[in-house]
Amino acid sequence: MRLILITLLVGLSVVLQGQEYSLDFEHGACYPQLNNRLRLVTQDGSCSHVRLAVDKGEIEDITDCQYRLRTDRDGRVLLSVFAIDDGALLEQLEIRVVPWPAPTVYFGSSRSHEREMSLGEAKAHLGIFAPIEQFDICGRFEILDFRFTLIRNGDLVLQHRNTGGRFDEVIREQQTNLKAGDQLRFDQIRVKMPGQSLPGEAATFNVLVR
Repeated sequence: MRLILITLLVGLSVVLQGQEYSLDFEHGACYPQLNNRLRLVTQDGSCSHVRLAVDKGEIEDITDCQYRLRTDRDGRVLLSVFAIDDGALLEQLEIRVVPWPAPTVYFGSSRSHEREMSLGEAKAHLGIFAPIEQFDICGRFEILDFRFTLIRNGDLVLQHRNTGGRFDEVIREQQTNLKAGDQLRFDQIRVKMPGQSLPGEAATFNVLVR
């Protein structure tokens, strides 16, 4: 029996009792708290002779050779391949569950990078948000808090820590009085990432009000 580390994750092959197997992952990797679809590739195109089990989380047989793996945390999951006929352990594969990528934070249509925004748009939006992108999921990451800085004519008008993604009364008061030429800075943005005990930090971004 061999222990094989599977990283990113497409097309790595092993030979199991004369037959070649590989695992393909729908998103190229496994992520915590996501229904990760994977496919067991066999030479004869059938998986009817094997059963899969994991030591962390759950794995579900969807169709022949198609599976759904779900685990709560990043780290490693040990996947075991058993023969159905006699229950023999054929192989153990170590799958790496990777942390979620850092999210992109939005202020209105402004993404996490420096750009310009009209005065009306800058006054209209009620906070910042971080949608889940590049996955077949509709939802948002939870923004725990962030630091907001307002600079006008080179002078610091406000630097304030906001809890959550929605602007509190302190920021809203300044927002209603924004002027063309003001610079808005969003940094130290702490985001709750699925399956991670510690929050992640999103990229700093700046907005110039026009």
